[in-house]
Amino acid sequence: MNSQLNALDLQYPMADLFAHLHEVEPIGSHFKKLLPDCMEPLEGPLPVNTILLEAGRVADSYWWMAAGYARAYMLVPGKEPWEKKQVTIGFWKAGELVGARDSFFRCKPSFYFIEFAAGCVLRSISYDGLQVMKQKTIETNELIAKVLCEDYAQITLRTEFLKQNAKTRYSAFLAHFDPKIEQVFELKAIASYLVMDPTTLSNLRGQIAF
Repeated sequence: MNSQLNALDLQYPMADLFAHLHEVEPIGSHFKKLLPDCMEPLEGPLPVNTILLEAGRVADSYWWMAAGYARAYMLVPGKEPWEKKQVTIGFWKAGELVGARDSFFRCKPSFYFIEFAAGCVLRSISYDGLQVMKQKTIETNELIAKVLCEDYAQITLRTEFLKQNAKTRYSAFLAHFDPKIEQVFELKAIASYLVMDPTTLSNLRGQIAF
């Protein structure tokens, strides 16, 4: 699938993805040789914030986000019968794998949306491409198992995170994602993730300097 090297390939080499995957599960030379041909070429930078997965649809792609930010959110009932509001349930930053794990790996409809911020650079693998990797490499199944296990760890970490006070939550959020994330997503989306009122977040922004 991959074409010849272009400027994006030189700026965001596959070696970065290999290094990330190797931290999850050691990968060999055969895996490294096969994976680029099972993935789509790099795309981006995205010109505007873009939703690449909608709730209710089965995720048919998983992404390596070479640059940028992404978030996952749900639509829940608002105060009025006709009203829907967004509840942010997760963020990703550059250098991470992005996807709806349960939906993609188990072919189930996703219960949330995934939005990529303007400026994102992505390289995706389709479900079919993943099957090729599973058939031809040993490491792929181990990687899938460990990626799925991260869901359980994240639930525990999220529970502990929300026990902290608002200022500590916001400080930890900025330390992990960098203040630049506030330039690509609305503050109400970040406030939703931090489980605080947007006004509270606005007040905290003046108290914390990075």
